[in-house]
Amino acid sequence: MKTFKIEIMGIVQGVGFRPFVYNLAVSLGITGYVFNHSGGVEILACGSDEQLESFIDKIRSSPPPRAEISSFDMQPFTPPFEYKTFEIQPSILNRDRFLPIAADLTVCDDCLAELLNPADRRYYYPFINCTNCGPRYTIIRDVPYDRRNTSMSGFPLCESCGSEYNDPANRRFHAQPVACHDCGPQLWLSDPSGKRIKTGKDAESNRELIAWIAKMLRGGRILAIKGLGGFHLACNALDEKAVASLRSRKEREDKPFAVMVADPLMAGGIARLTTRDVERLLKTDRPILLCDKAESCPLAPSVAPRTSLVGLMFPYTPLHYLIFEHIDFPLVMTSGNMSDEPIAYRNEDALSRLGGMVDGFVFHDRDILIRCDDSVLRTFNDREYVLRRSRGIVPRIIYGGQKVKKDILAAGGHMKNTVCLAKGDAFILSHHIGDLDDYGAITAFRESIRHLMHGFGVRPALLAHDLHPDYQSTRFILNPGSDFPELEGLQTIPCQHHHAHIVSCMAENGLWEDRVIGVAMDGTGYGPDGTIWGGEIMIADARSFKRKIALSPVPLPGGDIAIKKNWRMALSYLYSVFGDDWEKHWDLFPGGLSRDEIALALYQIKDSKESLLTTSCGRLFDGVAALTGIRHEANYDGQPAIELEQACAAGCRESYPFSIEISGDNRYIVFKRVIEELVHDVSLKTGKDVMAAKFHSGLVHILSKACRDLSVESGIKTVLLSGGCFMNKVLLEGLFNKLREQGLSPFSQSRVPCNDGGISLGQAVIADRIAKE
Repeated sequence: MKTFKIEIMGIVQGVGFRPFVYNLAVSLGITGYVFNHSGGVEILACGSDEQLESFIDKIRSSPPPRAEISSFDMQPFTPPFEYKTFEIQPSILNRDRFLPIAADLTVCDDCLAELLNPADRRYYYPFINCTNCGPRYTIIRDVPYDRRNTSMSGFPLCESCGSEYNDPANRRFHAQPVACHDCGPQLWLSDPSGKRIKTGKDAESNRELIAWIAKMLRGGRILAIKGLGGFHLACNALDEKAVASLRSRKEREDKPFAVMVADPLMAGGIARLTTRDVERLLKTDRPILLCDKAESCPLAPSVAPRTSLVGLMFPYTPLHYLIFEHIDFPLVMTSGNMSDEPIAYRNEDALSRLGGMVDGFVFHDRDILIRCDDSVLRTFNDREYVLRRSRGIVPRIIYGGQKVKKDILAAGGHMKNTVCLAKGDAFILSHHIGDLDDYGAITAFRESIRHLMHGFGVRPALLAHDLHPDYQSTRFILNPGSDFPELEGLQTIPCQHHHAHIVSCMAENGLWEDRVIGVAMDGTGYGPDGTIWGGEIMIADARSFKRKIALSPVPLPGGDIAIKKNWRMALSYLYSVFGDDWEKHWDLFPGGLSRDEIALALYQIKDSKESLLTTSCGRLFDGVAALTGIRHEANYDGQPAIELEQACAAGCRESYPFSIEISGDNRYIVFKRVIEELVHDVSLKTGKDVMAAKFHSGLVHILSKACRDLSVESGIKTVLLSGGCFMNKVLLEGLFNKLREQGLSPFSQSRVPCNDGGISLGQAVIADRIAKE
């Protein structure tokens, strides 16, 4: 007989790992124990060579379906006494150990079958779950992952649930959120003031409650529905009056709404889906997937106006499935917030913030401990890439392949903010927090940092932040405040925004040690020269970078107002090319603009004290969108660029001619002929789709030429593409393929957003490389 002590790390808590080990050990006649600790799972296994070989092989090759093993250490051990049986021992807390936490999981097929089975005691119980499904990340308060450390601690188990919880042969063995009608959370419907209308206490009352919810949705009402990571605002996605009303109440003019569909059949009537798309939508993280609309898409026009795409997702909570048992139409399911605010996730907060937007609330009393929006994906070259990394994916760890010298907290940027913790070889990227524009968002930012630090047991010794001095994330790192005393006095590392984009891509693709050509294209980032960068090509490694080529700088008239009123960028480009002769092209601007508005913008362009210079690719997209007549003002972030991409004519082989010119010690991508030919095309009444395609094609051509030139000069063949402009599929696909044709090796991002949601990862890596030993 031999004995081994086995230490397993990874996502091994909250996924049925201990019962799996227990049942496997008993079936093989192995004695010993298994228990959770703050770093993972420890196993003591006593048995023959044959028994132990089979035991270890099955753990490695066939763990529970939701488990992810990151390390497996096995050492011979001499036990103090002989073990007669195999048992599950109580969990042990050790703050010095690091433990990955499982993401929230969609309801599994077994639970779904019980949910809809009238003979099952959990029939119509909207919080049914087991070790293979249900909430995890959003209900955990502390580690190890035991019921007492979750928001289920206030729901004592009834006798029946307690029996299942303590039965190693049951799939609810140590399923921490386990509950039923008799002992668990309840669902109720209230009016906008919070007054209860109906409460679900058992199968019959829950069925009546769900039928009432369905009736309201069918009648064109708007409901705030509490889910896994916060509240959704829901209405009938086929009802134009209801959707338009939701837009008005939410103050969200144009930005597309996400749509939840019951099943692949319903989805197929709305979007053109491949088999791979359906498979991706059905995975356990259940993201929103951006898909091409079907030719006869039945959705209300206001769901996704002025775009050929629609964001689809399938149900992922028992409540979602129950609602679809009573309706036969898709639902708008958009974040429960006023436009640009953080999602509401506490009952009292939702009542206060959403009461004026909805006709009713669907509340429950299982507390959400951290807000978490739905994740958003798109596909490229037959693989997915994440645009918003959140519910269902977070807090899945990104392993960098190398260990950091110290625990790190990286605070990310200002827009689409995420934060990143680094410990050992593990990088923990937070859920999507959003734009840090108001008190609510800043509060969410601070709550997220505290939740991650506490939940993962990370004690930062090094802090990283964006180079921009006025970002709220930067201000936090430089002055954490009295509620973060452990962060005071630590070494801080400023990171240039676009370098962080490229290093984020390096980290995801395992290129830590490489020197690369980095193409960083986005809207805004603070440059070391005090200007606004955003169209940069650099030679970089994980520690430093050298900007080699940039887009030609132009004034940003009025600062941020030029992003909202993108006609100002059109004027800036026109003046840069034509000077005072720009007035010959007055007809390019919408009739509603007054001469005074244009005169003010022109004054800001001409006076260097009034406007910063920008090399932003995002602002170039904005200007071209206005010049083509596609979009003159943005109602949401990136709208002009998105609509310019959507307008591209398929099969157009023409392109506008950019060039590269030298100015002093710098090389710039020059747009003079692009603007001249674009204006000429407008005068000829060339189709907007053709002009959009020619612009994209020209940009792909010049960026690929710039990379080829740098490759010849430097001998570097690896090219990394990052920044929010690469959410544009036409640009990304075109440049990716062109670089390959030229014999270069392009890399983009997939698991981490290429937009500002990914820069905290890059900041963490840069800080590690720069930090003092």
